[in-house]
Amino acid sequence: MGTLDSTPVVTAAARCQWQMDYTMIYGSVRLARLHTRRQLSLWGWAGDQYDATVIVSELVTNAISHGRTVGHLLRVQLAILEDDTLRIDVSDPVASFPHISESPQADAGVEDERGRGLHLIRALGGDLSWFLREEGGKTVRAHLAP
Repeated sequence: MGTLDSTPVVTAAARCQWQMDYTMIYGSVRLARLHTRRQLSLWGWAGDQYDATVIVSELVTNAISHGRTVGHLLRVQLAILEDDTLRIDVSDPVASFPHISESPQADAGVEDERGRGLHLIRALGGDLSWFLREEGGKTVRAHLAP
């Protein structure tokens, strides 16, 4: 659990998917949460929609904090797979994942507001991976069972 795998996880085919690009500013975190809640409600996804929204929020915050590049956007993609798993992809233009070989939360204290996002995602049941994109940058992926 201390590291993330850097190869994309092969998953079931998507039954439905949605994506949107966002400006890399912190105001986009709120928009991504709203759009995620709306989309999961429209689909009637049987999983915990609140947890899924928190996971999107954490991944978008990380992308903005660590992947912000002038003139580039971040992309959120949601997909419900044939096995009803929710796949959440957040892509940014930076091809590195700082400190990936370390446990990301090793030095985060109880009162810290930063440094615990990946741990929180795992605590909510998110299975995390990441991979480089052919067009540049990376995608951090979370799978959440219904």
